[in-house]
Parts: sequence; structure tokens; C-alpha cells
Amino acid sequence: MPRLPKRDWSTSLLLAGFVVVVTSFLAATFVTHHAAREIDVASDAIAYRSSPSIQHLAAVRNEARQVEQLVSENLGRAAGRGRPDSRAAVVASLARLDGEMAVC
Repeated sequence: MPRLPKRDWSTSLLLAGFVVVVTSFLAATFVTHHAAREIDVASDAIAYRSSPSIQHLAAVRNEARQVEQLVSENLGRAAGRGRPDSRAAVVASLARLDGEMAVC
């Protein structure tokens, strides 16, 4: 019966190194996918929870500009000795602003 050639230690060491590299690659891939999945879940949560707040903040900004414009117009008319508009528009705009601020 023919004898099998003996493997020397360098072949075993090369095979062990290959196994270590492949195992490390697979472990790094698993950890990376796990971290990416957690980031996706967190970003979705931020996007869905923040979206209504952002919409309300935009509404507050618009309403604040409206209040500023109405007050400026009324002051300009009063300074020019013209008859200022009624305060109803300013009061209504301030009420809308308070409503939006309460939601934020």
C-alpha cells in the first residue's frame, strides 16, 4: 500500500490562517449588517416621530410672519394718521399662533 506524503507544518499553518481570515470576514459582515439594521430602525423612528413636529414648526414660523406683517401694517397706518385695521386680524393670527405652539 502506498504511503501518503506527510504534511509539513507550513501547510497546516496556511490552512489555519485561511480559516481565520474567512471566519473574521464572516463575523465582520454579520456585525456590519446588524449595525446597519439598527441605524435603519433608528432613522425611521426619528423620521416618523419628527415629521409632525417639523410641520408644526413650519406652521408656527408662517403664523409668526403673518402676525409680524399685520402688526407692521397696523403700526404703519397709525403712524401715517390713517385708520388702522381692526385688531381682529391680529388677534385671530395670534390665536392660530398659540394653537400651533401648544401642539409643538
